[in-house]
Formats: sequence, C-alpha cells, structure tokens
Amino acid sequence: MPTPTDAVRPITLDEIRAARTRIAGTILRTPLVRLELGPGQPDIRLKLENLQPINAYKLRGAANAVALLPESERRRGVWTISAGNAGQGVAYAARWKSWTTARRAGSSTAPGPVRIFVCEAYHD
Repeated sequence: MPTPTDAVRPITLDEIRAARTRIAGTILRTPLVRLELGPGQPDIRLKLENLQPINAYKLRGAANAVALLPESERRRGVWTISAGNAGQGVAYAARWKSWTTARRAGSSTAPGPVRIFVCEAYHD
C-alpha cells in the first residue's frame, strides 16, 4: 500500500526550469540583493519575494500548481481552503489566466477579514 511519502522525491533541474517557464507570465522576477553586514561577515543575499503581487513567495508554487491543472479541471474552477498567502496565490494565478475561480472554502482556522477580502478580490 502506498504511503504519503512515496510521492516525495528530489526535484530535477529540468522540472525547475519547466516550472519557471510555466509561471513566467504570472509572477515577477524579483531581485536578489546583498545584505551588508560589514567587513569579514558572511555574504548573505536576500530574495525580495515581498515584491510579488500578493507580497509572498507562495505565488510561485500556487501559479505552478494552477498551470499544471488539465483544461477539464480548470473549467470547473479553482478552489482553495486557505485565506493566507497560499490561497491568495491560487486565486491570483487563476484570475491572471482568466480561469474561473472559486471563493475560499472553510477552514479550521479563522483568518482575518482582510485576508479573506484579498482572496475574494481576486475572484472573477
């Protein structure tokens, strides 16, 4: 019997490149900036994913997941149970592609009204 970890495997460089191509029109290419800590300190770079339209890196994964859906599933609409960054990413990605979206489904946590509003604002 398969276990949930059976699907866990290393991601190949080709898969990363393919995902980059799929999401290129949905996400922004964000800068990598050096964090200046002074002489003798480690070289640390920051990826400014807060510059994405939803202010979070989760748009990358959400846009890729939405783009991978077969057309038959896209026509039924895209659902999310998250009103957080992941939910905003799914709603934004679906709207960007002009696919039907669905408002978030309920969850056991109670997100703030602002987050729910943002998810619903991406609803067509």
